[in-house]
Amino acid sequence: MNEALTWGALVLSSGAIVALFKFWMDIGKAWERMDQATDARTILSTKLDMLVAQLSDFRIEAARTYATNKSLSETEVTLAAGLRDSVQGVYSRLDAMTTRLDSLVHLATKGPHQ
Repeated sequence: MNEALTWGALVLSSGAIVALFKFWMDIGKAWERMDQATDARTILSTKLDMLVAQLSDFRIEAARTYATNKSLSETEVTLAAGLRDSVQGVYSRLDAMTTRLDSLVHLATKGPHQ
């Protein structure tokens, strides 16, 4: 009976040692996965910070480069006023030209002796 108890104790203790070894191996793998997840989180966080900085830079560049509705409206008003002034200038010159032509036509129809 002592012999059976000794073999049983030996088998049980061997099983416990194997279970303990497997437990520590599994814990080591879990820690390794945790370290990898932490590294991945750090990398993703860094990339996210870079993207946020790039977006901020783009917003600043867009504000400097692209026209806004207000600036387009102001430009449209300025161009319309300039065009109106130009058209008025052309009309006044045409009026002066027709006045001169009228005087020439009047002189031509009047004759040199009259």
